[in-house]
Amino acid sequence: MIKLTSVTKVYKSKLDKSVIALDDVSLELPEKGLVFIVGKSGSGKSTMLNIIGGLDSTTQGAVELLGVGLLSDKTTLDAYRNTYLGFVFQEFHLIETLTVYENIALALEMKGDIPRIEDVEQVLNKVDLDGLKNRYPDELSGGQKQRVAIARALIKQPHIILADEPTGNLDSTTGEDIIALLKNLSDERLVVIVSHDEEAAALYGDRRIELKDGKIASDTLDAEKPINSADCLSDKGLNAAKLSFKSILKFVISALKYKSGKLIASVILSVLSIMMFGSAFILSKYDSEWQIVRNMEKFGVESVVILPDYIRGGENWNIRTNMYYYLLNKYPSVDNLLLYDSPIYQYANNGKFETYFDHIAQVESETDIEKKMGLKLLPASLPLDNDSIYLTDASIHLLRIVAEEVLQNDDPMSKERYYFKNGDAIVDLTSDIENTDLIGTELWAYAGYNSEDSKMARIAGVVETDYRKVLGEYDSMSDSEKEVAEYLYGYIYMLTYAKKDKIIQLTKPASYMAIEPELYDTKFFVDTTAIKSEKILEIMTVGDLLAHRLPEYGLVAPTDNEIIINVDLYNLLFDEDITLDEQEISIKQQNVGKKISLQIYDESKAAVVNLQGLIIKGVTGKLGYDRDGPLIYCSQETYDILVPLAVLPNGIMLRMNDTTMTKNLLNDLREINYFSDAPISSKFYELETGFKTFYKIFSVASGIFLLFSILLLMNFINSGVNAKKKEIGILRALGARIIDTERIFLVESAIIASIITVMSSIVLVIMTIVMNSVLGFKQEMNGTSIISMHWLTIPVIIIMSYVITALSAMLPAYRISKMKPVDAIKKVA
Repeated sequence: MIKLTSVTKVYKSKLDKSVIALDDVSLELPEKGLVFIVGKSGSGKSTMLNIIGGLDSTTQGAVELLGVGLLSDKTTLDAYRNTYLGFVFQEFHLIETLTVYENIALALEMKGDIPRIEDVEQVLNKVDLDGLKNRYPDELSGGQKQRVAIARALIKQPHIILADEPTGNLDSTTGEDIIALLKNLSDERLVVIVSHDEEAAALYGDRRIELKDGKIASDTLDAEKPINSADCLSDKGLNAAKLSFKSILKFVISALKYKSGKLIASVILSVLSIMMFGSAFILSKYDSEWQIVRNMEKFGVESVVILPDYIRGGENWNIRTNMYYYLLNKYPSVDNLLLYDSPIYQYANNGKFETYFDHIAQVESETDIEKKMGLKLLPASLPLDNDSIYLTDASIHLLRIVAEEVLQNDDPMSKERYYFKNGDAIVDLTSDIENTDLIGTELWAYAGYNSEDSKMARIAGVVETDYRKVLGEYDSMSDSEKEVAEYLYGYIYMLTYAKKDKIIQLTKPASYMAIEPELYDTKFFVDTTAIKSEKILEIMTVGDLLAHRLPEYGLVAPTDNEIIINVDLYNLLFDEDITLDEQEISIKQQNVGKKISLQIYDESKAAVVNLQGLIIKGVTGKLGYDRDGPLIYCSQETYDILVPLAVLPNGIMLRMNDTTMTKNLLNDLREINYFSDAPISSKFYELETGFKTFYKIFSVASGIFLLFSILLLMNFINSGVNAKKKEIGILRALGARIIDTERIFLVESAIIASIITVMSSIVLVIMTIVMNSVLGFKQEMNGTSIISMHWLTIPVIIIMSYVITALSAMLPAYRISKMKPVDAIKKVA
């Protein structure tokens, strides 16, 4: 049945000396009978038993079962032990954390059978252990433990039982009983006993093999008891062990109880490292724009205002053009309102906070008011045209406040800047006149003593807002709510609406403008030669302020078809490199009088301006503007033709129909220095700067804590491996695969990782709540969500927890895979 051919086993001692345990041993064992292997200590008998049982490997030689080699791989050896073998050890090797029943049932379970109570009770009855199935090993005597070990071997109905000094720790009477029991079992199977008791071997053994110095000194067969060696097991296959998750969990729980203090310390350190990492991750994902949008939704604000950041970069033409370019090209379908600087400007104190009436927004019809702002017009309102505007009830309320102040001050200079006229009569805003009565009246601007008042626009309608509610509840609001109220009042409730042409009329530059190359493609033509402008084209009118300086250069003010150009434009047009020194006067005079054409194209490449035959009246330096680049001084008529191109939006107001799109637009516009001016936005941007510093600190701290937590967890798991070596060896002797023992530590790692994940998540949630509370108090942002856990935070925590424990378990798991069962069962390091 079992055949050893030229088996040699050599051990390396601690002094690196070779010790020959078996020396070229050949042996064949039958299918059944009782075989004793005897010899003095160190003769090699236990080594032979371990090799026969697949617990140890050979240095050379072969071991066969029914003609099949067993040393080809570990998987075959595991299946061999599980299918054919039952072990009985001198030290009993029961698993202390399992009951008698569980120790016995485990062997049956690993074979792939479902343990039944009646099967276990039957085998316990066979070894005279009735009624002891619920006891633990430490509640049994030595003889009882050995009988449990035999019962564990028998429950598998093995074809081979291997017993290593099974009576070594027992009294003589109990020892005789155990040998007698094994003798009875040998009638149906092969029983191999390693023993130093030669008398027992002679009395009970069917075969006695004596080893001396690693060699077979004698091999005696009892002639009166021949052993049948027919091959009756040739159809028996090798079955891999199956260790259930329930059993694995029991081992894991036992392992977790071992040095629980070290486990708690490891978990706490891991939680701290993940908390640091999670904090760094949250801060790295901190998105001011997203927080702004979330808080706007929280406070019920539906529209966000986006303006240039004067602190970070200041407002300039390039910024404004870029913002407009983004809107036209990157977000062509955005339902937005463009805000413009406007001469409509009024300040007043409404009794709650200062209010400014100074923005005008573009709409095309009354339906845009509801679509883009979520507001409605009074029923009596009229359609919008190019000469009219819509005012809000809040704006009219502000003008009423100003009118009341005027009545209390007799100084004519204190007259309100704006007032309403119905025909030739000025409307008395201090009377009980209704807002609907103002529809159809005209808004006029007060110009002062030396100028005439001017008509601004006709009032086509009045937009209704919630300004009364805001004012009424203002005193009871929190600081954050007050900031929201001021935002709504200043930007939403005080907004004026008009069509684009009316806005251009109200906001056109008085005497200076710039044509941006990023928005428009500007080209000059000298005769038929095209010359592309590479810089912003700046244009100024020659008004009273500049006209008195023209004689300094021998020039007079240009007429409608004439222009004066500066040196930079002159050099661009004529490929020169001159200054205005006296020596160069004659040179530049060569081109004065020539005609040039100016064409400006929009993004669609369509010409929006085509000025033909402009006569160069003269060349000059800087008359009233100190900026470099191409500059034209022209008449008012020429200037008015170009005005629409220079009316660029100062910012946008966007109704948040799509939260994600709003956030993305805010992120994009900040690249060109445009930021949200929504409530408490500035505080979010300020916090962002501080968070970047904390992100670096938390990143470094998490790395340090992470390293220590991995080392501490590795030490804990490794300690568990050392503590459980014996149990691992027992499992391997029963036929457990390497992967089964590895799964014990993988499940242990998974449980630890789950504990770390749950604790880290709870800590991070609490920390987020506390930080929001503390920051909200310090920043006067009570009730505001300042930081939030990114949706990836929990997945990242899970990954980090399992990475930490996986890394911690790698070395112990590797040691398990390399560990021989015999080394583990004997606690050999």
